[in-house]
Amino acid sequence: MTGKSWRAPALVAPPGSIQATTTQETPFCLADASGYSLFAVREGVRADTALAQAASMLRTAHGLLVNSSEMGDDDQYAAGLFLLEGASALIDSINGGQP
Repeated sequence: MTGKSWRAPALVAPPGSIQATTTQETPFCLADASGYSLFAVREGVRADTALAQAASMLRTAHGLLVNSSEMGDDDQYAAGLFLLEGASALIDSINGGQP
């Protein structure tokens, strides 16, 4: 062993790749008829991070919605829908609002 520290080289994503893409601010969950949103995806988050979070939210929403249909639990149903709306906003923030 030489005593020199080893460090992995930084990964540089090529332009146009998913890692090089970041989110745009994307509002979701309308609070009232005036159009003001209660929440928003923040601008500048790496796309791969946003997609990982969206996948996690979708898995959780799936479990809540399946369980709510079996148990008839309106609270779990509402929570599942909220997570679906948030996950959709994360994905839309990467695509510039385009489906």
